Amino acid sequence: MFDSSHSLPHPPEFSSAWIVVPVLALLATMVMVAAVARSPTTAPEVDEHAVEAEAAVAPFVNAEVRGLDAAHAVVTLRHEKIVNLDMRPMTMAFAVSDQRLLAGIRPGDKVRARFEFVKNRLEVTALESAQ
Repeated sequence: MFDSSHSLPHPPEFSSAWIVVPVLALLATMVMVAAVARSPTTAPEVDEHAVEAEAAVAPFVNAEVRGLDAAHAVVTLRHEKIVNLDMRPMTMAFAVSDQRLLAGIRPGDKVRARFEFVKNRLEVTALESAQ
């Protein structure tokens, strides 16, 4: 029945590598998943009330009128640093919140302007002669 001349293959020697390598790979995967789960995936929430409160106290900034487009309620200003917005001095076109602010303003005039975010858009909300 049983022929002892043919020997059965011996099972492979047990090696700790058979256990250690998969366990280390599993641990590394778990660490990476945990790190990704903790990282922020979206922009932080903006407190609109805080933004409105900051805008309510926005300081006036000295500027010079470089151009006007009254039909589109846009004024181009060369302004000083806008501290509350951390914006360096530059020349830039801005939307004006109310066209009436442009009445009597001409290119070359020295003005004081207040810059505020209105519905996520930077606008000039106050404009007055600096003279």
